[in-house]
Order: sequence, then structure tokens, then C-alpha cells
Amino acid sequence: MGVIIYTELLKIKRASMLKAGAIIVALSCVLSVIPVFARDSTVKNFALLMGNILENNCIYFSPVLTVLLGSYMMERETTDDTLKNMLTIPVTFQRILLGKLMVLLVVVSFFGVGSSVLGSLLGAALKLPGIGAGSVLMWSVRIICANILIFAAVLPITVLAACKEGAMLAGTAAAFVYGFLASIDWKPMNYYPVKAVMILLRPEYGDKYDWLHYSRPIAAAVIAAVFLASFVLIKRMKPAERKNRASKVSRKRGW
Repeated sequence: MGVIIYTELLKIKRASMLKAGAIIVALSCVLSVIPVFARDSTVKNFALLMGNILENNCIYFSPVLTVLLGSYMMERETTDDTLKNMLTIPVTFQRILLGKLMVLLVVVSFFGVGSSVLGSLLGAALKLPGIGAGSVLMWSVRIICANILIFAAVLPITVLAACKEGAMLAGTAAAFVYGFLASIDWKPMNYYPVKAVMILLRPEYGDKYDWLHYSRPIAAAVIAAVFLASFVLIKRMKPAERKNRASKVSRKRGW
């Protein structure tokens, strides 16, 4: 397993998808700054900025980025026709898939670090009240943990998209819808995995409504159930079969 992970880390360093991920991280932080300049009754402080980053990551960006990277890492082996060579070594497809998912978890965690650093720099540049070593550390841990938990929440979609040839775009689109639905405030959403991540990491989430109260233990149980179910799914997965490309028919020369 260690060799698989090391090899995948070397491969991912050359992937153009990392640049796309960095752009998505920057976009999330920039969009999170906009409410700070809004002229309304909301208190404009460091907690507002970092809370916006956490929420935007969970709803819009992290699900898409996680599934996109995960499916790309596996689809590349199929399209380049290298997976069959890897399977000739005495290693199962499930171990290869697990190795790639572990590397994906590392990459997603680093994107959380990037969001935290960029958000803290923006907060310092704007001189937002409430910024300090303690608040920076607290929000950084929350944002990184949010990315890790989102990884677990979208893991079934990532596995399915990674193991079906040509499913990368469909899986990414499904991840976007899956994350966007978490923007709905409704008591049954306590059982929705992406919503559960925000409930766990923002204790005040839902307090603005008198009729809405979320349960953190239920949210934790939902994420754990999805994570465990994903491993059952991984055991059932088989490598995608490469579709035969239609070969060009050579035309006869002469009459």
C-alpha cells in the first residue's frame, strides 16, 4: 500500500487538476469576502469571513473538487490503458482504488489548508475585528476538518465515478447538485451528509430560526454511516472496462 500511495503522489504532482483545484480554492475565498462589504445589519468580522469560506466550500466547491479529482485519478489509468498493467502485479483493484483515495484525502486536506491560509490573509489585509491567533487556529481546524468530512460525505459518488469509464463529468455534476441541496434549511436535512458536515463544524448553524434545531450526534452518525457504506461499495467495485474504439476502415486503393 505504501508503494501505491508514493507512486500516486508522484503522479498527482504532474496533474493539471491541481492547478484547477488551486483556482477553485481562491475563487471560494474571493466569493466569501463579498458579504463583508454588504451594507446590512450583519456584524462584519473575521468569523463572518471564515464561516462563509467553510460554508461555500461545503456547498459549492469541495464536493465538486473531490469527485472531479478522484474520478480523474482513476479514469486516467483506464484511458491511458495502464490499469491492466498494474493489475498484473499481485495487487487487487480494491487496493489500488484505496491507495488513490488515500492520496485524494491528502490533497483535499491540503486544499483545506490553502483555504485557511488565504482566508486568514484576507482577514488580516481587511483588518477585520476578531482576528487573532486563537481565532485563526480555530477556523483553520474547522475548514480543514470540513474538507475531510466532505471527502467522506461524497465518497460513494467518488467511487462510482472513478470505477465507471466516462463517468467523470456525470459524477462531477452529481456532486454539484449533491452539495447545492445542502443550502436548504429544513429539519430532515439533519440526515443529509453534506448538511451534517456544516452542522458538526458550526455549532450555531440553524440558530437564526426559532423553529429549526439540528442535532450534532445525528449528523455525526450520518457521516459515519456514509463512510462505512462506502467501504462496502469499494469491495464490490470492479475495474472499468475500456470501450473499444471503432477502428478506421481502410479504403481500397484503385478501382
